[in-house]
Amino acid sequence: MSGYFNSQWKPESPTVYYRRNLVKEDLVKLNAFMGVTSLPILLLLTPVGYHFVLSVINVGLLIALGLIAQVGGFYFWFNAVRYLGSVKAGSGSLLVPIMAYVLSFAFFREVPTPIQIIGSAITLIGVYLTMTS
Repeated sequence: MSGYFNSQWKPESPTVYYRRNLVKEDLVKLNAFMGVTSLPILLLLTPVGYHFVLSVINVGLLIALGLIAQVGGFYFWFNAVRYLGSVKAGSGSLLVPIMAYVLSFAFFREVPTPIQIIGSAITLIGVYLTMTS
């Protein structure tokens, strides 16, 4: 954990840590490490009465979810940090809630609240300013 603190003991973003210390490392090894280290955390957060039906379809869906969300997500994230830099990649991650609003409207016809629309507009302006400066 001390790797996420700079010399003055101020917390450092994992994106900045990656950019400073891990940018030349192998992405496949980093993805494998992230997957292995997230497993104990996920096991601790799994509900006690969790019910899972073991079937070929369910196991296939879990494998697909792991490959798409974990491996794909970390792979594209680390590449974005490598090519865009930590500031631009980090500001791009702010678009996740906005895309959730857009997709929930497109698929479920769920209309965002006025506060969500205002927050999305402010976030888009901030991301635009970060990307263009």
